[in-house]
Amino acid sequence: MSQDGTVSIFVGGKPLYDWSGLDPECDPATSPSNYRGAASKSSKDYHYRIKGLDKKIGPKNDFREVCRNVFEHLETHGLDTITYLPDPNEAVMESVVEKPNIFLWDYVCIQVPVYKNLWDKFDVQNDEAASKFLLGSLNEELLRKVRDAMASTTKPTFLLYWMKLAELFRVISAGRVDGLQEVVERRLPAHYPGQNLETMAEANIRDTQDMEQAGWFNLSTGCKMVRNFASANVECRHFCWFAMEIVTKYEKAVTSCLHMNKARHKGYMESQGFGNEEVCILFANYFRKANQDGLWLPTKTVRDTRGVPNNFANHTEYRALNLVQNEGAGSQGKATGTCHNCGEAGHWAKNCPSKTVSTDATVRTSNRGQSNRNGNSGSISWTKVPPTNGQPHTKSMHNKDFHWCDKCKRWSISHGTSEHRDNNGTGSNGNESKTKTNISLMATSTNFAAWHVSIDNEVEDKQEKENYWLDLVTSFAINFIYLPMKLAMIFTIGIVISVITLMWLLSITDLLGHGIIAPIIWILTMMG
Repeated sequence: MSQDGTVSIFVGGKPLYDWSGLDPECDPATSPSNYRGAASKSSKDYHYRIKGLDKKIGPKNDFREVCRNVFEHLETHGLDTITYLPDPNEAVMESVVEKPNIFLWDYVCIQVPVYKNLWDKFDVQNDEAASKFLLGSLNEELLRKVRDAMASTTKPTFLLYWMKLAELFRVISAGRVDGLQEVVERRLPAHYPGQNLETMAEANIRDTQDMEQAGWFNLSTGCKMVRNFASANVECRHFCWFAMEIVTKYEKAVTSCLHMNKARHKGYMESQGFGNEEVCILFANYFRKANQDGLWLPTKTVRDTRGVPNNFANHTEYRALNLVQNEGAGSQGKATGTCHNCGEAGHWAKNCPSKTVSTDATVRTSNRGQSNRNGNSGSISWTKVPPTNGQPHTKSMHNKDFHWCDKCKRWSISHGTSEHRDNNGTGSNGNESKTKTNISLMATSTNFAAWHVSIDNEVEDKQEKENYWLDLVTSFAINFIYLPMKLAMIFTIGIVISVITLMWLLSITDLLGHGIIAPIIWILTMMG
């Protein structure tokens, strides 16, 4: 009774087994929505009670999250009492919304009429409001499926609507439960980046809850799950001590309840602080703290980015050059090529005693501060220095003849200006140039040029000319001899079959009379 003398009715809470009152061991919610007050506020309160969830429930939603959201709304508005039924395995009341997997459709259909007879008018009103709230929280697809499933049911209650919805989500297959058990037993920290035990714990909590509510979780699966957690971060002694202590205490508690049934050993493990969810949270909390303190070693391991280094091409060209220089050498330490600095054999450019390179070296030393194509500052490759007026466009370097190309703006051993080819295959004079295969590797002490590859079609053209008359004769034989003969044979066979069929029909007609023609034609038509 309030100060102004009006009386408010309190609704909601977990009922007793005989529906004689609320369970004293469970504290009911005490929000203002649990009270049914004056008539002036009734319509506003009713509007919020039947209002569906803001985010509609779809077939791809996580059913555990759906159960939590629905039960939270029912409990807040005092609609949760009508969701309780006796546990099928023991004499306690459980909410069908909180633990839908332990209830079956047939069991709910039997229990609902029994307890519906014990309802008062507030329970009836709450059941209608809860049904409207649930239907208003479904998207169009689920709403259609639930209504179609309940079309033949007269005045369905909230629990019947809820069970039809639960059948679209929950685990009802024995094969599915066996699969979950195998997944939990094989789930290891190494399956997660940085051996993230927090993510692993979330997955284990989700799967073990499904198995527990289906009544299929066993102690051996719990032991393997705990040992899998303990296999993480083996380099850290502090975690190993912590993990082995948890494993020892857990297995000791399991040994103490081997003689109990599933309901009792679950309660015993939870009383010892070793429920499945509690164990997962222990390891997740340790990981979170150790990771924040920088003590979780797997997250500090260098990861393979699987990317190509920026200077990968330079290293590749350098190694290719060494292979060319050292071809036929007995050891890697002996220089068998020619020096890129002085052009003499017996040493390489880095060990050259003169450290001078004709006029091209002068060009490089006079242009210090500039960068070449490989990013090395202080030199310009001699392959990019054009000949001055009067100098020849061909010169010998490193025992090879190089030609200057005005189109490429570099010295090349493959072509000069007159032999230059564009991308479309035309030469510098506009005529089609003959395609040649050309692979070259040019290098100095500071620069390595790229590979130049073009495709040679000369061999293929020659083969096509040699096979021209053979292809022509083959085509003539196929088109003017083989195909006509094939068509003639097919036509002849068709005529022979038609004549034989006609003669057979005439013989039957002579024997049985003309009246047999109509059934025969009808049979042949059906067979066709």
